[in-house]
Amino acid sequence: MIISDDYFKIFSHVIIYPSDHYAQSVSRKNRLGTDRLKQIPGRVYYMESLDLWNELVSFVSRHQIISLLWVITLGYVIYYQTIIWKDGLKLLNSRDAVDMYNHDLAALVDVRTTEEFMKGHLAGAVSVSSEDLLGQKFSQVERFKDKTIVVIGKGYDDVTAYKCAKNLKKKGYKSVILNGGMQEWTINNYPVVKG
Repeated sequence: MIISDDYFKIFSHVIIYPSDHYAQSVSRKNRLGTDRLKQIPGRVYYMESLDLWNELVSFVSRHQIISLLWVITLGYVIYYQTIIWKDGLKLLNSRDAVDMYNHDLAALVDVRTTEEFMKGHLAGAVSVSSEDLLGQKFSQVERFKDKTIVVIGKGYDDVTAYKCAKNLKKKGYKSVILNGGMQEWTINNYPVVKG
């Protein structure tokens, strides 16, 4: 493989630089020292292994609580996503939900409490009691049978929104969950209607 002078690529422990001068300046900027870089013919340099595994073990031993919280959070996310995938539900991002609603392909169903709905909701969203959807009472959503129902919950880990979407899917409705719910919607500064 012929490497041109303007080519720059980093592999796991191999760094290819266009010139000797550039390699030395990068090593100084990274405070690695020129002794960490070894020359191979053809202007290819490699760094000695920094032993990342030992650094990871050292970090975990010094920051046990942070590491434990990270592992728990990662486990929860994997578990939650696996359940959603297993049940055939999909997460829809805010932009796609708006596009579907604007093209009259989706209905926005907010399953938060009435008080939360009054504090702020998506324009065009309909407040439907989660107790009704969980109790197999679908009279409020019958008119949306031919559309995709976007279930809007509180946030990313809203189990109620997930259960409502799952019940709707069991009854033959096309349902998706708004990824992040109202939490994601407000973080992105999308418009909210009060009242």
